[in-house]
Amino acid sequence: PAVIAVPLDRMHRMAALGWCMIIAMVGYCCLYFVGDPLKGASLALFAMLGIGQISALLASQTTISKEASESMRGSIIGVFNFCGAVGILILTVIGGWLFDRVGPWAPFFLVGILNGVVGIFALRERRREG
Repeated sequence: PAVIAVPLDRMHRMAALGWCMIIAMVGYCCLYFVGDPLKGASLALFAMLGIGQISALLASQTTISKEASESMRGSIIGVFNFCGAVGILILTVIGGWLFDRVGPWAPFFLVGILNGVVGIFALRERRREG
């Protein structure tokens, strides 16, 4: 966490969010290459997934804590977490379907692509802001 916390504190929030989501995309999409999850070679891919998850979580929480006004921060965090829970429920259904019909890597790949989309939108918004 300290490795990503320092850049999060020094970078523009939207740029940091964008790059962290891109890191998360890479981490999730790496699981496409896992053949046997019990083999030692898969460990590096799982480590990349963990780095991606931590990056996405820290970036989103940091962005909310710094950008939301103090009077609305609690409500905004509540709605953010509610939307996250709904997203998890929806992705669980879609991910289960993908797991059965495409392969065990497919749900992770979907989440990776969605993280990438958020990352691209965040970087485009940062560029638009100037």
